[in-house]
Amino acid sequence: MRLLSVLVLGSFVSSLGSGMTAFALGVWAFTAFGTASSVALLQLGAFAPIVLLSPAAGVLADRYDRRIMMVLGDGGSALGLLIVLAAVTHPAPSLALVLTGVTFSSCLACLTEPALRASVNELVNAEHYARASSLLQLASASKFLLSPVLAGALLPHGGVTAVLWVDVSTFAVTVTCTLVVRMATSGRAPRPTGDGAMRSLRRTVALLHEEPAVRTVIILTSLLTVVLGVLQVLFTPMLLPRFAVGQVGTAQSVAACGLLVGAAIVGGLGRVAPWMMLSAGLTLVGAGMVGLPLSDSPPALTACAFLVFAALACCNTGAEIVVRTRIADDHQGRAWGLISLVTQTGYLLAYAFAGPLADRVFEPLLLPDGALADGLGRLTGTGAGHGTALLVGLCGLGALTLIPLALSPRLRRVPAPGRADREAQVPAPQEEVNADVTAAPAARAR
Repeated sequence: MRLLSVLVLGSFVSSLGSGMTAFALGVWAFTAFGTASSVALLQLGAFAPIVLLSPAAGVLADRYDRRIMMVLGDGGSALGLLIVLAAVTHPAPSLALVLTGVTFSSCLACLTEPALRASVNELVNAEHYARASSLLQLASASKFLLSPVLAGALLPHGGVTAVLWVDVSTFAVTVTCTLVVRMATSGRAPRPTGDGAMRSLRRTVALLHEEPAVRTVIILTSLLTVVLGVLQVLFTPMLLPRFAVGQVGTAQSVAACGLLVGAAIVGGLGRVAPWMMLSAGLTLVGAGMVGLPLSDSPPALTACAFLVFAALACCNTGAEIVVRTRIADDHQGRAWGLISLVTQTGYLLAYAFAGPLADRVFEPLLLPDGALADGLGRLTGTGAGHGTALLVGLCGLGALTLIPLALSPRLRRVPAPGRADREAQVPAPQEEVNADVTAAPAARAR
């Protein structure tokens, strides 16, 4: 766990800087252009490359030194941020140029996540997977927990450029942590198997397809990411018309304490069946999102968002346990890459439709003279931001409809993780290597 802690530190610092940039650019776009669509477009540019390139990144993570992949990803991301910095400091800032820099940064950043996740299996034993997952979630939570309040405090004084320079500087810490771990594990890096990339991907697709529990998790999380993507892209546009930038940043940071609390609770639970984590998490995610359009004060909105973040830790850990206990170590990188491609496509869908849907449909409905102002508006309130909140609440109802998937027999048969469970459920690496992709065993697969 010591070496994993070093990687977690690097991930924490990187997430802190990335979160500050994401918040600052969201505020910049909404202030400059006045639409949720502009915010969504930047988030789409930041996220699409990570999703679409994740399978290739997963193959690289299994074939080459995972720590080197992480260093290349972090270093390349910093170069993309310099493009963004040049764009926002131009006398006539261009959304297109900012989008170019954000997209370039993300194309390199995609190397990091599969390598980081796959490294967990190298550094800890199976009985520590839940704890390792909670630590990584705690590190990732910094982008929600601390970044918004720090960026919100820095923006009035240094503007978006100061935030970007802070983010660029964080990569030095991240790269140093990664290199320290690499030096301590120099003899444990994966080596190329001699298989081509396409053959490796086909084998991994077969493994994922033939395990019912993992198929169910992939379907469930794919639908859940659509729901969460709507909340992610609309959180700032939902609050910024009604509250000051500092209040919005504070609300996001306090709400993100839910992920901290949720991850800490999950990490301390020990052996808990993944279906229990998933069903409980979905229930709380749905309840929190449904409560958002019914709340019209910063404390109430923050409390609902807090509940969503806390529940997300349960969902993430439950899904990760299923994958980690069903996939061989030498396929973890490729498995996570493909799973990310499929499941996180939900975010791309949300980023694509949530902004225009909020701007053109739901916001007009709950304006003072809107079609729903005299009816539903009496319950939710009317004015800028309320229609956006209504869309978020409807997506929360969608999360509740996913609970039967979490309670399905396929997931209920997956036990809580432990050394014995892993040895019994995952085929030996040599068997995996020799298995024909058309006749793979009927068991399955950041």
